[in-house]
Order: sequence, then C-alpha cells, then structure tokens
Amino acid sequence: MLSDSVAISVPLRSDDETETNINSDPPAYENPQLDFNGEWKDRGFAIAFWIHTIAVILVGLTLGIPNLLWSMEESSSDILGFKCVIYSLIGAAVASGLVSFLTLFSLQLCAGQLIKCSFLILIIMQILLTVALYFILPLSCFVPGAFILFTLIYISCVRNHIAFAEAHLEVGCASLRSQSSLIFVALFMLIVEFLWLTLWCLMCVGVTHVARINLPSNSISDHGIMLGFLIGKIVLFLLILSCYWGAVTFGNIIHFIAACTVGDWWFTSDGSGHYGMSNSIKRAFTTNLGTICFGSLFEAVIKSLRFFTGNGRRKNCLTCIIDYMLQILEKSIGYLNEWAFTFAALTGQGYIQASRSFIELFKKRGWTAIVNDSIVGITLMIINLGIGLISAVVGGTIMHYMITESSEITGFVIFIACISFLIGILMSSIITTLLKSCVRAVFVCFALNPAALGATHPEHLQKLTKVWHKFYPQEFVSSGYANEFKEPIV
Repeated sequence: MLSDSVAISVPLRSDDETETNINSDPPAYENPQLDFNGEWKDRGFAIAFWIHTIAVILVGLTLGIPNLLWSMEESSSDILGFKCVIYSLIGAAVASGLVSFLTLFSLQLCAGQLIKCSFLILIIMQILLTVALYFILPLSCFVPGAFILFTLIYISCVRNHIAFAEAHLEVGCASLRSQSSLIFVALFMLIVEFLWLTLWCLMCVGVTHVARINLPSNSISDHGIMLGFLIGKIVLFLLILSCYWGAVTFGNIIHFIAACTVGDWWFTSDGSGHYGMSNSIKRAFTTNLGTICFGSLFEAVIKSLRFFTGNGRRKNCLTCIIDYMLQILEKSIGYLNEWAFTFAALTGQGYIQASRSFIELFKKRGWTAIVNDSIVGITLMIINLGIGLISAVVGGTIMHYMITESSEITGFVIFIACISFLIGILMSSIITTLLKSCVRAVFVCFALNPAALGATHPEHLQKLTKVWHKFYPQEFVSSGYANEFKEPIV
C-alpha cells in the first residue's frame, strides 16, 4: 500500500500521461509499495533473535562471570603484565578512533579526490614494505613488488571509472554530512557489538565449565567418546553461529539506518517523516528488525560453516573445494543483504520482497554497479588497513616500553600489535560502513527517482547525471532518464 504521507515521488509527468504512454521512453519513475504501517516484517526471526540474545546474556552472567572470577583467583597471573596489555589496547583504540574521525572530517572536504589518494597511499605503503623486506629478507621483497605490479594494472583498468565512483562517493558524503548524529549511532552500535562479544565470551566460559563437569561420565567407552565428540562439534557450531548472528545483525542495523538517512536527504528537505533519525532507529529495532535478522542469519550460517571447513582446508582437496564454494556464497549473500537492507530501509518491505524488488529494479533500468562498487570497496578497504596499521604501531610501541621482562618480548609485542590491528580495523569500520551504505543507498535512490533529488539538491543531481552521461551513456539511455536529464552544458 502506498502511503500518502511519504514524499518519495516527484514525477515529471502527469498520471494521465503515464497511463497513455506506458511503453514510451523514458519509463515512469518508480513508486515502490511503501509499507510503513507499523506491522512487523519477518516477525518470527525478530522473536528468535531476541530469545537468543536474552539466552546469551543470562548464561554469560549466571555461569560465565562466576567461573571467570574463580579462574582468576586460582591462577597466578602477573597483574602488572595484565595492566600493560590493557594500557596498550586502550592506547591503540584511542589512536585508531582519533584517526578514524579525522578521516571522516577529511572526507567532508575532499571526498571527490579520496579514491585517487587511497590508490597513491596503497602504492607508497607497498613500496615502503618492499624496501623494508629488502634489508630484512631480500628474497621476500619480490612478493610486495608483485602486488605493486598488480595494483598498477588494476588502476590502469579502472582509471576511466574513478571519476564516476568519486561522484557517487561525494554524494554519499553529502548525505552523511547532513545527519552527523548518524556517526554517534554507529559508535553506539560499535559499543553494542563489543558488549555482545564480551557476553558471548562469558557464555563460552560458562558452557565450557559445564562441559568439563559432564565430560567424564560420557568418556568411559568408545561410544561415549564418539558421542561426546559429536555433541562437542554441534555445541561449537551453535556457539560460533550465535557469535556471528549477533555481530552481523548489529552491523547490518548500521546499514539500515544509514540508508534511511540518505532517503531523508534525497526525498525530503525538512528531516521529518519515515526517514527521520528517530523513526529509522525505531524501525531498525522493531518493525524491520526481523528483516535484518532474517538476512543476517543466512550470512551467519555460511560464516559458521566456513569456520569448520577453514580449519580443515589443508587436510584434503574436498574440504578446500567446499571452503572455496562457501567463500563465494558468503560474499554473494553479503552483497545481496546490503542491497536488500537498503531497499527495505527505503520502502519498509520484508527481506524476501526487498531482495526481489531491488533485483527487478536494476534489471529494469539495465544498470550494473559492479565497477563502481569494486572501486569504492577497495578504497574503503585501504582506509581500514591504514588505520589498522597505525593502531598496531601504537599498541605495539606502548607494550614495548611498558613490559619489564626481556624474555620473549618480541613475540609478545607482535601479539599485542596484531590485536591492536584488529581494534583499528573495528574502529575504522564505523566510517567505512557508513560510507559504503550511503553509496549503495545513492544508487538505489537514483534508480528509484532521480527527479526527487532535483527538488531537494539539484546541484548533486547535476553531478550524477553528468558522470552517467560520460561513463555509462548506454545504460543511462536504456533506463530512459537520459531524455529527461540532458548532459549539463559546461
């Protein structure tokens, strides 16, 4: 049912004209079936996720914390060493957080040049790594040298489409700049993910303790050993699935809210309606939570299966093939989910309906976002790697100067640097996730109704139509928009 209160359609023709020229070119702008009536979509998956979350919290608090405290009392761990680890990780988190937010502010000033700069930074990093390896392990310096060659080949292949990707990234940054509170929402969701992983670890401690108590009674015979092994594998799979389902769901909530922000910036200028920040957060945690949990469960199952096949990929060729197939399936489902959640955020549809709708929309327009998406994705990956390396250097340096024991200091510092690297990746993912979500939402909105952007931000519509005319003229003509949006005269 099309809601009358949603300002999403700004057609350039009358209803009568659309009806009498259905087969004419250009096709009518999309008026998707908006479903903001307050009914819960995919309700069963939302209920299952909340039950699962409550179970993790209860088990972690009732079984995990007591056993963890008991283990700490029994162990004779070095408290000073523990403090060194905590200080190092906190320093890495603070450094990566500051760099992440400085990166965000820089994007607001030079979003149009971000991709060129990221490729330049990537080549410089590879050159420095090659020089460093030349003095440490001369024979290994050919590995980053080969990556430099591949990078240059890739840049030469996509150089003609960099300006196209930068235009969409610039529009995405503009929509993000219009709603700066979205950054704090993403930071809050990052804290939620951290708490989730903490509670999950506590749950694992409690479950492991219970398993150890019950293990001797089941290990008397060979049959008991096999049964215990099978039960252990099943429990491990459920634990991994639980971790992935929660983490992926909370991450996709950010995608959903970011898409709503772009919709508010694109279709309305007063910041009200169904795309407003408060209403978007409400939808993400209530009526559309089931949609997010539904798609996230598919992705979590594949990730959990890959966890097992990845451990055995060196045993035989079959597990290697299965792992490769699961890797492809994981990327495909993740790609589908991000587009489906974007369409669900803009229309309020359920997971299955939104997945079909966005595929049909892009088929109807004759558009493919593969080239643009790969360039933007690689750019954001470079940002993640750069911030992760900064975090690793800070964390490793703090640990190096605080540690008192000289034995095995190198290995311990490297271990802390690796953890700090992961913390930096996690912190920078706040910015990159928002940008990636905004760029996807820009594509969907442009496919739905570019005329709406002409009513709210005409200067950005002019930039988009200019790059579409220049880089994808055939696709733009097949969509029918080329006749309505002529190439701007320079």
